[in-house]
Amino acid sequence: MFKNGKPCLTTEEADTLLFYAEVGFRDDITDEKKRPAFVDMAMHFVSHAWRYDFATFLSALANWDSHKGRDEFTYFWVDAFVVNQHIADSYPMEWWSTRFAQAVGDVRSTILVSLPWEDPIPLKRVWVIWEIFCTNQMGARFDIAMPKDTMDNFREALINSFTTVQTALSGVDVGLSSAYHKSHQEMVHDEIRRTIGFTKLNEMVQLRMTRWLTGAATRELQIMKKAASAKNKKERIGLQDNLGRMLRESGNFEGAEYYFKEPGST
Repeated sequence: MFKNGKPCLTTEEADTLLFYAEVGFRDDITDEKKRPAFVDMAMHFVSHAWRYDFATFLSALANWDSHKGRDEFTYFWVDAFVVNQHIADSYPMEWWSTRFAQAVGDVRSTILVSLPWEDPIPLKRVWVIWEIFCTNQMGARFDIAMPKDTMDNFREALINSFTTVQTALSGVDVGLSSAYHKSHQEMVHDEIRRTIGFTKLNEMVQLRMTRWLTGAATRELQIMKKAASAKNKKERIGLQDNLGRMLRESGNFEGAEYYFKEPGST
C-alpha cells in the first residue's frame, strides 16, 4: 500500500487505505480495462508476520515476483484485505480449521515472507505455523520470499555458512509460538493438541522448510555451474557437498549419492 508515492508504515495510514479497498469491494469499482480494481482470483496465499513494516513486506513480494519469469499480473491473497479484520477476532477455531484452510488449498500456493533468515520471525508466530500446517494438509505449493538484500545475504550463506542456514530454518518449536492476542495463541495451541500434536507439527514444518532449502540450494548450484570457472570452483564443490549431506540427513540417499559422485570440476 502506498500513499503519496511512499509506502504506508503506520497503522493509521494502513487503516485509511483498507477503508478505500472495502469501498472498492462493496461498489464493484473497476479499472480502465473494466477489471476489478481491488480484487481478482488469488494466485498465491501470503503468510507473514504482522510486525514487519509494509515497505519490507512489499519488497519481499516484489523480489519474489521479479524471478517468476512471466510477464503477467500476479494476485496475492493478503489477510489484511481478504479476511475482514473488523470481525476476525470473533471467528471460532472451527472456521480457521475448515473454511480458511480450504481457501488456502483452493489458492494452491503459499508464499512465506520470512526474515531475517538467521532467525525467522514468522516461525515464532502461531498463526504462521497454522498457515503452514494448512498449506501442508491441503497439498498446496510452498515457497519463501525475502527482500533482495536479505536474499543476497542468504545466497552467500548457502555457500559459506550452510550449516548455519540449515539450523536457522529447521529450528522450529511450535509449543513456543505466540500471538498478539493470548486468547488466539491458546485457541490455536488447543487445536494443535487436539489434531496433529506439537511433536508431529514440528516435524512437518521442519520438513517443509528443509524441502524449500534443498530447492534453493539446488537452484543456486545450477546458477554457479552455468557460470563455472576456476574462480568459483571451491564454492561450487562446497555447496555441492553441503547439498549432498543435507539430502543424506533427510533420508534421500539416492539424491545424496548423486551429488557426492558428481564431479565438482568442469
